[in-house]
Amino acid sequence: KLEFGLASYAFTGNGARAAAFVDQIEAGACAVNSLIVSTPETPSGGINESGYGSEGGPEGLDAYLRTKFATEIDA
Repeated sequence: KLEFGLASYAFTGNGARAAAFVDQIEAGACAVNSLIVSTPETPSGGINESGYGSEGGPEGLDAYLRTKFATEIDA
């Protein structure tokens, strides 16, 4: 088990192995049968010693938001 987990890659023709890889690997990005793990509209970030949080995509805004829930009850 590694301390770092920025990106991971796997190449397989087996769908079950691909799903197991994505479920079990500890990395911020997983690419299956591709070398592309990030695009401008998708989140990018690592886990463990590779960083905390995400940048890019809607998830990259989370650190700047203060979410508030409000509800109204009719009087």
